[in-house]
Amino acid sequence: MDMRQSIAEIEQQLKSLKKQGLKNKIAKAEYSQIKSALNKLYSENKHTVMQFEKTNYEHLVLVRSTNNFYKLFGHSALFYAHSIAPKLNLKANLQTDGDFATKSDVGFISIREPEKLTEALTTIGIKKVKTKDQTGNFLLYKLPWTFTENEVAEFIEDNHFKMRSFNHVVLVDNIIPVLFIQLEELLKAVYENVRGMGGPVERETFGYDAIRIANEMVHSYLDLANGKTDKLTCLKKLKIKLSFLKYQTKIITDLKIWQPKVCARIGDIIIKVQEIIDRESHN
Repeated sequence: MDMRQSIAEIEQQLKSLKKQGLKNKIAKAEYSQIKSALNKLYSENKHTVMQFEKTNYEHLVLVRSTNNFYKLFGHSALFYAHSIAPKLNLKANLQTDGDFATKSDVGFISIREPEKLTEALTTIGIKKVKTKDQTGNFLLYKLPWTFTENEVAEFIEDNHFKMRSFNHVVLVDNIIPVLFIQLEELLKAVYENVRGMGGPVERETFGYDAIRIANEMVHSYLDLANGKTDKLTCLKKLKIKLSFLKYQTKIITDLKIWQPKVCARIGDIIIKVQEIIDRESHN
């Protein structure tokens, strides 16, 4: 696999293989290998951009993702959300970055049609500039002005304020804070490691159900926090869903789909959640 390939080219290879049906072990292994290469290339590209963003005060950088999406991270995301998008009367949805390897603390913004964005940016003097990259994995734009460190700090604080306000609306009464923290940690751990599974068969057979159940546990707690259910009913639901995750983790471990250190991390969190549920059920 030539790591200088574009994300689009590798993605097309995956689509072609999937269209053929992945009918044997060789095809499945090839699909898994190419998918791993795609994930690795994307991670490397994101890492490169995040290093650039640390001292970026006058550019927008878009990194190619999949399905013709591009993403803005770091300062670029802040510039777009707080200054550029409002000037163009465009919506800018800053999403939480769940990546553990190279995380954008301020979140990220997804762009579906960069060609249309390029046209819109030119109306306010922001022009696309050439880079050494020939793959199309990066799009770089030069701003006609430079943001200051103080402005960036204000954008970050505004982000934090909005998130605090959102959390207050969603989590009205955090009845058992330690349980909520552990449930979110469990979801993160499961999600991160399902993404790292060897191939689509493992993810579709074992992984996606684990993510779904972990996510449902967080939702169950949020129902409790917002007064949509009572404490004991919530804890009973959590017990049932936690049992599923325990069994699923054991099965995945026995099949050697996850490494022991992965299972140990998830197992530790499951034990903590179990202890909290047991304690709270008797209070």
